[in-house]
Amino acid sequence: MKKTIVIFMLAAVLLITGNCFADGRYVGNCPMKSYLSPGDHAEVPMKTGLKIRKEPAGEETGVQAFYGKDIRILDGPVCKNGTVWFEIDFLGTRGWSMEGKDGSYYLKKTNGSPTIADPSGPSYSYDGWKVGSCKYYTKLSTGSNAKVVNTRRLQMYRTAGGISMNKDASEGSIVSIINGPKCVDGTVWWEINLRGTSGWVMEMSSSGKYYLEKQ
Repeated sequence: MKKTIVIFMLAAVLLITGNCFADGRYVGNCPMKSYLSPGDHAEVPMKTGLKIRKEPAGEETGVQAFYGKDIRILDGPVCKNGTVWFEIDFLGTRGWSMEGKDGSYYLKKTNGSPTIADPSGPSYSYDGWKVGSCKYYTKLSTGSNAKVVNTRRLQMYRTAGGISMNKDASEGSIVSIINGPKCVDGTVWWEINLRGTSGWVMEMSSSGKYYLEKQ
Protein backbone atom coordinates (compact mmCIF):
# COMPACT_ATOMS: atom_id res chain seq x y z
CA MET A 1 0.00 0.00 0.00
CA LYS A 2 2.76 2.42 0.99
CA LYS A 3 4.65 1.58 -2.20
CA THR A 4 1.55 2.38 -4.28
CA ILE A 5 1.14 5.76 -2.55
CA VAL A 6 4.80 6.66 -3.15
CA ILE A 7 4.53 5.80 -6.84
CA PHE A 8 1.32 7.84 -7.13
CA MET A 9 2.97 10.85 -5.46
CA LEU A 10 6.00 10.64 -7.75
CA ALA A 11 3.78 10.48 -10.81
CA ALA A 12 1.85 13.52 -9.59
CA VAL A 13 5.07 15.48 -9.06
CA LEU A 14 6.30 14.62 -12.53
CA LEU A 15 2.98 15.61 -14.05
CA ILE A 16 2.92 18.94 -12.22
CA THR A 17 6.54 19.82 -13.03
CA GLY A 18 6.02 18.79 -16.63
CA ASN A 19 3.05 21.13 -16.95
CA CYS A 20 5.00 23.97 -15.30
CA PHE A 21 7.87 23.42 -17.68
CA ALA A 22 5.47 23.48 -20.64
CA ASP A 23 4.44 26.93 -19.45
CA GLY A 24 8.07 28.06 -19.48
CA ARG A 25 10.41 29.13 -16.70
CA TYR A 26 12.58 32.15 -15.99
CA VAL A 27 16.36 31.84 -16.22
CA GLY A 28 18.39 34.06 -13.91
CA ASN A 29 17.34 37.69 -14.26
CA CYS A 30 16.31 37.37 -17.92
CA PRO A 31 12.86 38.96 -18.44
CA MET A 32 11.52 36.41 -20.97
CA LYS A 33 10.53 32.85 -20.12
CA SER A 34 12.47 29.97 -21.66
CA TYR A 35 10.63 27.04 -23.23
CA LEU A 36 13.58 24.91 -24.38
CA SER A 37 16.01 22.44 -22.83
CA PRO A 38 18.92 20.26 -24.02
CA GLY A 39 17.68 17.41 -26.19
CA ASP A 40 14.84 19.42 -27.70
CA HIS A 41 14.40 20.17 -31.38
CA ALA A 42 13.57 23.67 -32.60
CA GLU A 43 13.17 25.85 -35.66
CA VAL A 44 13.56 29.52 -36.52
CA PRO A 45 10.00 30.83 -37.01
CA MET A 46 10.97 34.20 -38.50
CA LYS A 47 11.92 35.30 -42.01
CA THR A 48 15.42 36.42 -41.12
CA GLY A 49 18.48 34.37 -40.24
CA LEU A 50 19.37 33.73 -36.59
CA LYS A 51 23.04 34.42 -35.87
CA ILE A 52 25.10 31.63 -34.34
CA ARG A 53 27.84 32.78 -31.97
CA LYS A 54 30.89 31.08 -30.49
CA GLU A 55 29.61 31.69 -26.94
CA PRO A 56 26.58 33.36 -25.35
CA ALA A 57 26.48 37.00 -26.56
CA GLY A 58 29.96 36.41 -28.00
CA GLU A 59 31.73 36.56 -31.35
CA GLU A 60 29.76 35.55 -34.43
CA THR A 61 30.62 32.33 -36.29
CA GLY A 62 29.52 33.83 -39.61
CA VAL A 63 26.75 31.24 -39.95
CA GLN A 64 23.04 31.90 -39.52
CA ALA A 65 20.27 29.40 -38.82
CA PHE A 66 17.26 29.80 -41.13
CA TYR A 67 13.77 28.44 -40.99
CA GLY A 68 12.54 25.23 -42.56
CA LYS A 69 15.46 23.28 -41.05
CA ASP A 70 15.76 21.22 -37.87
CA ILE A 71 17.84 22.65 -35.02
CA ARG A 72 19.04 20.53 -32.09
CA ILE A 73 19.38 22.05 -28.62
CA LEU A 74 22.67 20.90 -27.08
CA ASP A 75 23.23 22.96 -23.93
CA GLY A 76 21.80 25.81 -21.89
CA PRO A 77 19.95 27.82 -20.89
CA VAL A 78 22.34 30.65 -20.05
CA CYS A 79 21.16 34.16 -19.16
CA LYS A 80 23.59 36.72 -20.61
CA ASN A 81 22.97 40.44 -21.10
CA GLY A 82 19.29 39.97 -20.31
CA THR A 83 18.80 37.28 -22.98
CA VAL A 84 18.46 33.49 -22.74
CA TRP A 85 20.99 31.56 -24.85
CA PHE A 86 21.20 27.92 -25.95
CA GLU A 87 23.98 25.97 -27.64
CA ILE A 88 22.58 24.56 -30.87
CA ASP A 89 23.55 22.32 -33.77
CA PHE A 90 22.46 23.65 -37.15
CA LEU A 91 23.44 21.53 -40.18
CA GLY A 92 26.68 20.54 -38.45
CA THR A 93 27.57 24.02 -37.16
CA ARG A 94 27.63 24.28 -33.37
CA GLY A 95 27.31 27.53 -31.49
CA TRP A 96 25.12 29.68 -29.26
CA SER A 97 21.93 31.49 -30.27
CA MET A 98 19.44 33.55 -28.31
CA GLU A 99 16.00 32.06 -27.69
CA GLY A 100 14.31 35.45 -28.01
CA LYS A 101 14.51 39.17 -27.37
CA ASP A 102 12.16 42.10 -26.68
CA GLY A 103 9.15 39.79 -26.45
CA SER A 104 9.83 37.91 -29.73
CA TYR A 105 10.99 34.29 -29.81
CA TYR A 106 13.65 33.28 -32.36
CA LEU A 107 13.72 29.57 -31.47
CA LYS A 108 10.47 27.60 -31.39
CA LYS A 109 10.25 24.06 -30.00
CA THR A 110 9.20 21.33 -32.47
CA ASN A 111 8.82 17.55 -32.47
CA GLY A 112 11.84 17.22 -34.76
CA SER A 113 10.07 18.16 -38.00
CA PRO A 114 10.03 21.89 -38.89
CA THR A 115 6.49 23.18 -39.27
CA ILE A 116 7.50 25.84 -41.81
CA ALA A 117 8.25 24.02 -45.05
CA ASP A 118 8.77 26.95 -47.44
CA PRO A 119 11.98 28.83 -46.55
CA SER A 120 11.63 31.40 -49.34
CA GLY A 121 12.81 34.96 -48.97
CA PRO A 122 15.78 37.25 -49.40
CA SER A 123 18.10 35.59 -46.87
CA TYR A 124 17.76 31.85 -47.51
CA SER A 125 16.69 29.16 -49.94
CA TYR A 126 15.90 25.44 -49.79
CA ASP A 127 19.59 24.66 -50.37
CA GLY A 128 21.41 27.26 -48.30
CA TRP A 129 21.53 30.72 -46.81
CA LYS A 130 22.88 34.14 -47.62
CA VAL A 131 26.25 35.28 -46.22
CA GLY A 132 26.69 39.01 -45.81
CA SER A 133 26.27 40.85 -49.10
CA CYS A 134 27.22 37.86 -51.26
CA LYS A 135 24.76 37.26 -54.09
CA TYR A 136 24.77 33.47 -54.11
CA TYR A 137 23.75 31.19 -51.25
CA THR A 138 26.27 29.07 -49.40
CA LYS A 139 25.40 25.38 -49.20
CA LEU A 140 28.11 24.35 -46.74
CA SER A 141 28.78 24.50 -43.00
CA THR A 142 31.79 24.07 -40.73
CA GLY A 143 32.47 20.47 -39.79
CA SER A 144 31.14 19.10 -43.07
CA ASN A 145 32.96 17.63 -46.06
CA ALA A 146 32.82 18.85 -49.64
CA LYS A 147 33.88 17.67 -53.08
CA VAL A 148 35.70 19.87 -55.61
CA VAL A 149 33.60 20.11 -58.77
CA ASN A 150 33.35 22.10 -62.02
CA THR A 151 37.03 23.01 -62.11
CA ARG A 152 40.24 21.10 -62.78
CA ARG A 153 42.02 22.80 -59.90
CA LEU A 154 40.67 24.99 -57.09
CA GLN A 155 43.28 27.49 -55.95
CA MET A 156 43.96 27.74 -52.20
CA TYR A 157 44.74 31.04 -50.46
CA ARG A 158 46.35 32.03 -47.17
CA THR A 159 43.37 34.20 -46.29
CA ALA A 160 39.92 34.70 -47.80
CA GLY A 161 40.52 36.64 -51.01
CA GLY A 162 44.16 37.17 -50.03
CA ILE A 163 47.55 35.85 -51.18
CA SER A 164 47.47 32.56 -53.06
CA MET A 165 49.33 29.47 -51.86
CA ASN A 166 51.42 27.09 -53.90
CA LYS A 167 48.65 24.57 -53.41
CA ASP A 168 45.35 23.68 -55.02
CA ALA A 169 42.63 21.06 -54.72
CA SER A 170 42.10 18.98 -57.84
CA GLU A 171 38.64 18.13 -59.15
CA GLY A 172 37.13 15.22 -57.26
CA SER A 173 39.11 15.88 -54.08
CA ILE A 174 37.25 15.58 -50.77
CA VAL A 175 38.05 18.43 -48.37
CA SER A 176 37.02 19.21 -44.80
CA ILE A 177 35.36 22.57 -44.04
CA ILE A 178 37.07 23.95 -40.91
CA ASN A 179 36.21 27.67 -40.85
CA GLY A 180 33.98 30.28 -42.46
CA PRO A 181 32.01 31.41 -44.24
CA LYS A 182 33.29 34.85 -45.23
CA CYS A 183 31.91 37.10 -47.94
CA VAL A 184 34.77 38.78 -49.82
CA ASP A 185 34.20 40.80 -53.00
CA GLY A 186 30.78 39.21 -53.48
CA THR A 187 32.04 35.61 -53.16
CA VAL A 188 31.67 33.13 -50.29
CA TRP A 189 34.95 31.71 -48.95
CA TRP A 190 35.65 28.73 -46.68
CA GLU A 191 38.79 27.54 -44.97
CA ILE A 192 39.40 23.91 -45.88
CA ASN A 193 41.76 21.13 -44.92
CA LEU A 194 43.18 19.07 -47.76
CA ARG A 195 45.27 16.13 -46.60
CA GLY A 196 46.75 18.12 -43.70
CA THR A 197 47.12 21.45 -45.53
CA SER A 198 44.78 24.29 -44.63
CA GLY A 199 43.82 27.21 -46.84
CA TRP A 200 40.92 29.33 -48.05
CA VAL A 201 38.97 28.65 -51.24
CA MET A 202 35.95 30.22 -52.90
CA GLU A 203 32.75 28.19 -52.86
CA MET A 204 31.56 29.62 -56.14
CA SER A 205 32.61 32.01 -58.90
CA SER A 206 31.30 35.56 -59.22
CA SER A 207 28.87 34.23 -61.87
CA GLY A 208 27.43 31.58 -59.52
CA LYS A 209 29.32 28.51 -60.68
CA TYR A 210 29.82 26.28 -57.62
CA TYR A 211 33.22 24.68 -56.99
CA LEU A 212 32.38 22.87 -53.74
CA GLU A 213 29.60 20.30 -53.39
CA LYS A 214 28.54 19.17 -49.92
CA GLN A 215 29.04 15.48 -49.21
